[in-house]
Amino acid sequence: MEARLDGSSVNDGINNNTYELLFKDYPNLSDEERGSRKDALTFLTLDRFTRHEKRNLLVKFKDLLNKQVNLDISKISYDKETDRYVYNDEDYSMPFNLISRICEGPGCKEELLSDKRYGQCHSKIIGISPCVPNSTVVTGYITIGSSKVLHTILEIETEANTVVLDWTRNLEMIKEDYYRITKFEEVARFDGSHPREDVEYLQEIHLGCKPYVTFRDEIMRDIEKNKSLFRK
Repeated sequence: MEARLDGSSVNDGINNNTYELLFKDYPNLSDEERGSRKDALTFLTLDRFTRHEKRNLLVKFKDLLNKQVNLDISKISYDKETDRYVYNDEDYSMPFNLISRICEGPGCKEELLSDKRYGQCHSKIIGISPCVPNSTVVTGYITIGSSKVLHTILEIETEANTVVLDWTRNLEMIKEDYYRITKFEEVARFDGSHPREDVEYLQEIHLGCKPYVTFRDEIMRDIEKNKSLFRK
């Protein structure tokens, strides 16, 4: 079931078959469509690393992890000069940071460093985007191994480059690096400030997060034509 903007579940009055067609995930891609094993292992290594506050324990059990899914945490190091982490291998040198290092909301750090962060990509990005200047909410498909799923991230323009925030991976990374390892395919984007302006109307029609992030501009154009029907 899809989550509403207020966190409750709803299918938005859409026929179940139509809803599945619009927002379905693809768990079993063909060999031609799937992502590379190398990129999947890179993504999973970053995911595992950013999920634990005591990363020294993760290094301690590196050999066990390697036996399970070939994850190599030793490819990640800390750069004192930039105060960022770096993932290094024969092909990639990717600086990244943890959102939990800069997020100050109540319970924020605890969630980002745990399994609680999963399954909330749309709602969390909608929630934080109005607080992040120069940000854009971007929804699309990521491909990890044989799975392709609808996913929402936040893009932020900085003086140096464009960075991506992925809440469900507690990850802040340069856009080009993130797009490369996830094969990100954009579906929709809109200004990060819009959710603050939209929420009073969306709550009244009980709209879920997936339809909102996917069809925000079309939905709000229709609402704009009929604003007299809504209570302030």
